[in-house]
This record gives sequence, structure tokens and C-alpha cells, in this order.
Amino acid sequence: MGPADRLDWSERLKLSGLAALSALMGLLAGVDPVVAIAVAIGCAFVLIAFADLGLAVAVFACEPLGVGVEEANAAKAMVVILALAWLGYVFVRQNEHANFATQFPAMAWVMTGFAAWVLLSLVWAENLAATYSNFARLIAGFVVFFCVFAAVRNLDRAMLLAAAFVAGAVGAAAWGLVGGVSEPDTAGRLVGGSSSPDQLALTLVTGVALAWGIAVSARRSPLLQVGASAAGAFCLAALFMTTSRGGLIALAAMLVAAVFIAGRWRPAVIVAGVTVVLAGVFYFSALAPPEARERVQQLTQDRNRQAEGRTTIWTVGWRIVEANPVIGVGAGNFRHVTRHYLVEPGVVARSDQIITLRQDAHNTYLALLAEEGIVGFALFMALLLFCLWAALRAAANFARDGNVPGEALARALAIALVALLAASFFLDEQLNKQLWFLLALGPAFLWVSRQAGDERRLA
Repeated sequence: MGPADRLDWSERLKLSGLAALSALMGLLAGVDPVVAIAVAIGCAFVLIAFADLGLAVAVFACEPLGVGVEEANAAKAMVVILALAWLGYVFVRQNEHANFATQFPAMAWVMTGFAAWVLLSLVWAENLAATYSNFARLIAGFVVFFCVFAAVRNLDRAMLLAAAFVAGAVGAAAWGLVGGVSEPDTAGRLVGGSSSPDQLALTLVTGVALAWGIAVSARRSPLLQVGASAAGAFCLAALFMTTSRGGLIALAAMLVAAVFIAGRWRPAVIVAGVTVVLAGVFYFSALAPPEARERVQQLTQDRNRQAEGRTTIWTVGWRIVEANPVIGVGAGNFRHVTRHYLVEPGVVARSDQIITLRQDAHNTYLALLAEEGIVGFALFMALLLFCLWAALRAAANFARDGNVPGEALARALAIALVALLAASFFLDEQLNKQLWFLLALGPAFLWVSRQAGDERRLA
């Protein structure tokens, strides 16, 4: 028997595995077709993740905001798969250039310090389960961050992930428009499945900025330009429909920041900004339902201020900060300890937000100060500001090298990050996957800009 006739056991094992999987899928289809479809999609994602990490990250980004418990569990499973694929991509394949810790060791230590501080807060936290949950979600955010950085190896991949994020924002809004489940108190406001209107607004406002960057960058693809422009317009319209005051403030901050960040596109951005403002005024004055118009116009003062639950939450939250300025009350413990700070000097009009509803801080920065203290706040803010700086530095590098598409995309990312930081004043988003996705694009773009510049100088 010659070598060609010998049994290839590896191939046989692959075929046997496929046969077993096919049999399992057939059995599941007979029992529950929905489960069979979910398993098939999961298997496909596993194959994609281990074959092409960047494509898997793009698929993950396209997944809309959580539309139910099952989908939330699926997102957790996707994070685990991405973590395993990242470990294989960086260490097994020895792609050290894709390791964030190798390229930016100082920031890697900052992230390690923040994670260690969150875990250490178990020592003084009142609710240990909440701290464990917070730590687990933080690690999931780190996985997204590291995978996004590893996936962006060139400008094409940067464009792919930006487009995937925009597609996810469009998908979340579309899900809400076709009848996604909403909470009773969000009646009349657009929601993205099980997310709140404010959470959807945060994703949409950043989607508008990235869509602009893609439209400007895709000069050689008119179809992509049209698609990105349409996606940006859709995100803007959906943002208005969320009636999120935090989202509208973030949009205003984004428009102001864009004037300073846009560079060579400043005149066009000013015209676009005026157009957006006029469109918003027209929508809320002529098209929006009365309750949406009233919500946007109220100034949260006097009687309106008393009805604003967020004011009570922030008042009590600041009391927590004053009582525990250095170490905080423990990660994830904001809602569990606020009742201890309710009966103190100072008027709070909505005690139900503390006693009955046990709301989150509705402010990322206040939540950080209250839960992790000044130490955790400083570490987290160092990472946020570094990622924003990295996007701006990448734009400068691309501009110096005459890379117009790269410059446009990097400037759009910086504008999106400003909008995200502004929106975070109204949401506790430190564990949001969109936050970690966008933050990772900053250093990833910076790495790509440096590599492109080195290649250009060597050519």
C-alpha cells in the first residue's frame, strides 16, 4: 500500500465530526427548529471566529442591542468564543503585533490596575454578588477591546468594523421600529429591543459620526458612500424618535466637537451641522407627537425638576461620593447602597427611584466615583482620554502621510468618542459593549496609521 493509499486519519476525523454534527442538527430540527437554527448559527460563528477574527468581530458588532434574555445569553456566548479565538490568534499563531499589551504596555497596565481595583472592592462592598457580576462584565468588555484591536490590521479592516458598528445601530433602531418590546414607561419613544431609549440614542449618535466618516472615506465606492449616507440619515431620524434628551445633548456636543476636529472638512461639517439642527427643529415642531415635544422642551426646573427622577439619583449619588471619596462603595453596588444615603440633609423629590426602583446612577462618571472612588475613576478616565488622544493622533498621522480615507475615518471616530463621552453623563455605560468597541478603535487606528507611515517611508 503506497503513501497515497494510506488512511488520512485527520481528514476522517473531520468528516466524522461533520457527520455527527449533521446528525445532531437533524435531531434538534425534529425536536425544536428554533434551537436547531440557533445551534447552526453558533457553529457558523465558531468557524468564522477561528478562521478570521476580524470578520467574527464585525459579526459581533452587527448584533443589535439586546432584544431579549435569549439574545443576551447569545451575546455572552459570542464573547467567550471571541476570547478563545483571540488567544489562538495572538499567542498560538504568535501574532504579537496584534497584542494590545505589547503595543501599548502602559495602558495595558492601567487596564490591569482598574480590573484589580474592581476585584479588590470585594473587601468593602456590601453586595458581593453585584461586584462579581460587575467584574465579569468588565472582563467581557476587555475581551471586546482586545479583539477589536487585534482585528484592525489595516485600513480596510478599520472600515469594515466601523461599517459593522453602524449596521448594528441601524439594526437596533429597525428592530424597535418593527415592534421590538419596550418598557411601559417608554411608550411613544423608540427603543432598541429590550434596551432603553437613552441606550439606543447613545449608539445612534455615534453611528451618525461613523457613517459620515465611512461616506467620506469610501471615495472609490459610490455604492458604499450612498449606503453610509443613508445609514447616517436613518440613525439621525431614529435618534430624534428616541426623544432622548441625553442623546440630543450628545448630538449637540458632537456637532460642536466636529467643527474643531473635522480639519479640511470643516466647511462641509458646518453646513451639515446647520442642516441637522434645522431638521431637528422641524421634526419636534411639526412631526413629533405632543408628548415627545413636551419631553424635549421641559427644562427640569421647579415642578418639572421635582418630577425628574434622575435629579434625585444624582443628589444621593453625590452623597455617596462625599462619604467614600477614595475607595467608593464597591463595584456594582450603587443601587444597593443608595438607600443608606437617602435620609440626610437636602431635599430629594423622587425617593421611589431609590427605595422601590433601585435605579443605577444614570451617569457613568458619577457611578465610577461612587463605586470605585477616585482611584478607579482616575484609572478609567486615563484609558478613555488615551483612546480619544489615539484617534486624534491617528488622524494627524494619516493627514501627514496624505492618506485622506484614513484621516476622515480617524476624525469621525474622534467625533464619535466625544459624543459617547457626552452621552455618558446621562447613562451608566462603563460596561456597555459599544463603549469598549469604540474605545478600542482609537489605539487600533493609531497602530494602523503608524504602520502605513512606516511602509510609505520605506517605499
